[in-house]
Amino acid sequence: MRRFIRGAVILLVAFWVFPVLAEDKKPAVPDASRDLDKKPGKKLDASRDLDKKDTGTSEKMLKAGQLQGNILTIVESKKSLRLQITITIPKLNQGALNGYLQAQQNLQRALLNTNPQQRLQQMLQAQQQMAQHQAQMYQPESITRDVELQTIEDVKVRMLTPPPQFDDKGHVKKYTAKELKELRGPDPKLPGYQAEFGDLHEGQVVQVHLVKKKGGPTAAPVRRGGKGADVDALVQNLPQVAMIVVVADPPK
Repeated sequence: MRRFIRGAVILLVAFWVFPVLAEDKKPAVPDASRDLDKKPGKKLDASRDLDKKDTGTSEKMLKAGQLQGNILTIVESKKSLRLQITITIPKLNQGALNGYLQAQQNLQRALLNTNPQQRLQQMLQAQQQMAQHQAQMYQPESITRDVELQTIEDVKVRMLTPPPQFDDKGHVKKYTAKELKELRGPDPKLPGYQAEFGDLHEGQVVQVHLVKKKGGPTAAPVRRGGKGADVDALVQNLPQVAMIVVVADPPK
C-alpha cells in the first residue's frame, strides 16, 4: 500500500513540474520582442526610399520632339538662339473634295442601273474616280516662321563632323581613331562630337532636341504633315532646348 502511495505522489509531481519546465524553454516571447524591435527600422528605410523617389521625379525632364532650322541670331549671355524653321502642313484641296463627292453620287446612280454590264462598268469608273480624288485631297504647304528658343542651363552642343585640324604647312590633317574617340567625349551615345555654345554662329543649320518639365504645359506636337496643325500655337508653346546638333555650316 505504501509503495502504491509513493508511486502516485511521484506521478503527480512529474505531471506538475514537467509542463512548467517546458514552458520556460519556449522562445516565443523573446522572438516576438525582437521582431517588434525590427519593424521600426523597416519603416525608416521606407521613408528614405520615398525621399529618393520624390527627389528624382521632381527634376525629371521629358522629351518633347525635335526641330531643324537655320540660326539667325545668338544671345550668348542668355544662352538663347533664334531659328528660322520651315514646317510642312497639309492643305485641303477643295477641287479634289468636290470631285470625290461627285464620284460618290455617280456610284449611287450606277447601283440603280438595271443593265448588269453597264452597272458594273459605271461602278468601277466611279470607284476609280473616288480613289484618284482621295489621293489628291490634301496638298503639302510649307510655312516658314522665326522662333526664339531658350536652352536649359546645362545644354549640350554637338557637331556631326569634327572640326578640321591642320599641319604646319596648312594642309588638312587626318584624325586618328584615338583622337576621334576623345573628341566624342565621355558619352558615346550622343551624336557627333563635343562642342561649346560659343562654337555656334549665324547661318548654321542645326537640329535642336526639345524637353519639357514633367507635369508642365504640353506643347502642340510638331509632326510632318499633321492634320490641322496650328503653326502659331506651335511657335508660342515650344519647350526648352536640351541639345543642339550642328548639321551643316553655311557655305563660304
